[in-house]
Amino acid sequence: MQHVLRFTEEVNLNLTTAKGCMLYDDHGTAYLDLEAGTWSAALGHNHPAVNQTIQAQLVKISHLGTRYPNQTVEQAAQDVLSITDMPDGQCIFLSSGSEAVEFAVQSARRIAARPLQLCLSNTYLAAYGSSLAKESTQWVILDWKACETCSRTGSSCATCPTLTNLPIDQIGTFVFESGSFSGQVKFPPQALISEIASQIKQNDGLIVVNEITTGMGRTGKWFGYQHYNLQPDLVAIGKGLGNGYPVSAVAVTAKTAEALKKSSFLYAQSHQNDPLGAAVASTVIRTMQEEDTLAHCAAVGTFLKQQLEKLKTDFPIIQQVRGRGLLIGLEFVSPEAAEAVYTQLFQRGFLCGFKKASPMLRFFPPLTIQESELLPLFQALNDIFAVLSDGFSATQPKS
Repeated sequence: MQHVLRFTEEVNLNLTTAKGCMLYDDHGTAYLDLEAGTWSAALGHNHPAVNQTIQAQLVKISHLGTRYPNQTVEQAAQDVLSITDMPDGQCIFLSSGSEAVEFAVQSARRIAARPLQLCLSNTYLAAYGSSLAKESTQWVILDWKACETCSRTGSSCATCPTLTNLPIDQIGTFVFESGSFSGQVKFPPQALISEIASQIKQNDGLIVVNEITTGMGRTGKWFGYQHYNLQPDLVAIGKGLGNGYPVSAVAVTAKTAEALKKSSFLYAQSHQNDPLGAAVASTVIRTMQEEDTLAHCAAVGTFLKQQLEKLKTDFPIIQQVRGRGLLIGLEFVSPEAAEAVYTQLFQRGFLCGFKKASPMLRFFPPLTIQESELLPLFQALNDIFAVLSDGFSATQPKS
């Protein structure tokens, strides 16, 4: 009997050590981690700079009360604000991505001039709170499915019923997720997002971006919203900020920070602005800058996507390849096909993202992964597809 409470299917595996992109079980068997933990180990497992920072900070101070300042936390805030292009803004450090998004959403609700918050359909924001519930009294959910294949561009979005039917005069905040959408790896059209942002800003509204999955270099830029030329008011950051250490952050513009201070919004939790988490965040940012991780991610992501596209040409079991940087999804003709490939990959020592009833496999590896480390994956996929393709028709309906 297992005594750890889990809400996902447990794998019969005891992983004990890790280094870089590799995980090892108690028998010494190696597995290529194509999920970066829970998409968090952006610099790979056991990165020496991160480990050294944790060890050094532990013998200084790791935790403080919320009212006490600390120079390590101040430096980390400056580092986060530098990569969000908010040099005059302010930053708060928290413990998880869900907490960061919920803090940003609740902050915006307190200071927005209009009551409703807008997000796109299938947006996953947080594991709890208003961001999970999205109650109709507080949220407008925009169904953008038709926009995925729309050939209209530019100003035509403004006259499209998708947008003209929005109660824009009641919407005070646009909460934007730029590429995950519950693991479906989808990217909304530039024209759609630009038009929404323009309308929100014209009404003195706020733009909140959820960068939990798409942030910290995952898409080849620091943040996913930078592919859309947005200037957000609040940026929620998680996952890669701590390279697996539980630290998240919300960066806000100077104007937003001032409005929050004048509002009735108060927030305090036990690990808010802890020096240990802040020290790790600074180290991750500095290391990414020193190692040019963003450029590496963009280049290797292009390589990975190209190789998967080649496999798609040869094997009709693959429906579509989607991705930016090292945020890549492989969609199959059916959930059953995806599960069969996932199982075969696992048996061969490759760990990728998959959930039942989905036709998707996800490849979100550490951003430090090398092209040479991916070559065995392509060979494994080729062999697996050669066996499975005949059993899964390209005309199978997708769930």
